[in-house]
Amino acid sequence: MTQPLPQLPKPEFVLIPIEAPTEVPTQIAIDLGKTGIPGGLIGYEYRPLSEPVYFGGTGERRLVAIATSGLFGHIAVDVASGHVVQIPEIESATASHVNRDLDSFNRCVATVIARFPFYAEGDAER
Repeated sequence: MTQPLPQLPKPEFVLIPIEAPTEVPTQIAIDLGKTGIPGGLIGYEYRPLSEPVYFGGTGERRLVAIATSGLFGHIAVDVASGHVVQIPEIESATASHVNRDLDSFNRCVATVIARFPFYAEGDAER
């Protein structure tokens, strides 16, 4: 017999400034501290990291991970472009575009949270 899932708390949009480690490029570190990242989304698909993690090196894509996404994925900022991307796992060579920059990402998360719940109790799903 399966147990019902626990009731999720009502989401609230909160930006949290985060301090980046020293190896994170200066402009990205400034943006993370000044702009901040969402403290959460709806449910547990997006969870902010307590500290950004820099994935970079010679010949690789340089990313600053700011949150987890799913079981193994991360939401990250691409250092070269400033785009927010999703990578399915740390070793992945592919990244999926999420938003053009951190500010756009924050606005999208705020919009999704503001529209929750997406339908009223008793409404038929479409």
